[in-house]
Parts: sequence; C-alpha cells; structure tokens
Amino acid sequence: MAEETGGASPYPAPDLIRRTMMTNAERGGSWANMRLFRIGWLLSAGLILLGCAEVDPPAGGAAADTGTANGALHMTLHYDPGCGCCSDWAAYMRQEGFVIDLRLSENIAQTRRDLGVPGRLASCHTAEIGGYLVEGHVPADAVRRLLAEQPDALGISAPGMPWGSPGMEIGDRVDTYPIVLFDADGNEWLFARYHGHERL
Repeated sequence: MAEETGGASPYPAPDLIRRTMMTNAERGGSWANMRLFRIGWLLSAGLILLGCAEVDPPAGGAAADTGTANGALHMTLHYDPGCGCCSDWAAYMRQEGFVIDLRLSENIAQTRRDLGVPGRLASCHTAEIGGYLVEGHVPADAVRRLLAEQPDALGISAPGMPWGSPGMEIGDRVDTYPIVLFDADGNEWLFARYHGHERL
C-alpha cells in the first residue's frame, strides 16, 4: 500500500507526485545535459503529435469491465496504428501473462477523451481492464496491484512517455517516473514510482 499522507485516501497527494520527479541537479546533470533532455523531450512531444496526441481534460467517463476469465488477465488496448511503442508495450504485457484485445483507433485523442483520461496524464495508448483504465507505459506489476487493491478510482497512468519504461526501452537512458492514480472528478494520487521497470 502506498504511503498515507492524511485524509481518506491511502495514496499521497498530487504535490508528492511533483516532488518524486528527479531534478536535473539530482541526476548530476549539467546545463548541457539539461539541454539534451529538453531536446529529447521535444522529440518525444513530436511523436505524441504525430500519432499519440495529448488532449484537453475530458468530461469524464467509465471504463469497460474487461476483467479476468479463467485466470487470464484480459485487457482491451486502444492505440494509434502508427505508434510502434504501443505495440512494444502490448508485446511486453503478453509476456507478462495478459491477453490483449487490440483496438486500432484513428483518433486516439478522442478515444482517450471518451474513456475519461485527463489530458495532463495522457500517453500514447489507453487500455481497459477490470473496470479500470491503464494509460501509457505502465509496468505489469502496477496493473496487477491496481486489480488486487481495487481502489475507488478510474485508473492509473504513466504520464508522457518515460524512457526505459515498458515498451520505451530506447538506448541506455532510463527515467524515474510516477504512476498516478486518478478518478473521474480530477483527483490524483501517487500510486507508485518506477525507475524503468523497477518499482522504487
């Protein structure tokens, strides 16, 4: 269970999400490294605009109950046909024991909006499983934990496209990133932190 910070929720508040992101100084980086990081971020943003677009915050929605059957974890994955990292994440999830029903979406931004994923938490693909949404390159053990704990929420997200996360293994770079739990009212909590595939 995540660290409790007071109130009714067992998950940390959004200000802790921001504090979990590593600063350039914590990475031991220089201004040159920071410039390279910004260039990398701009390139990633370009990929998002080409097929995995970020959207404005939606009005809310409900996840389909795809759930489990016969012990298998069944998931519906909505993705853009031009998004290679989405296919890589699907292959990773299959290796982790999930059964994936692929759904091509010519307008993934609209699909995401219809399902209820907040724009600020958007990534490049959206999955439905067990009544929850899973946005982006979320590690399999975080999905299993979500299904085991059954929090009162809409889903979880690995916002953006963190390098080194499942399906985003590009070169040697590995980011530290949050998994954010969110509900239909726009509330967010820190569900977990990862460095690549490893939970911190």
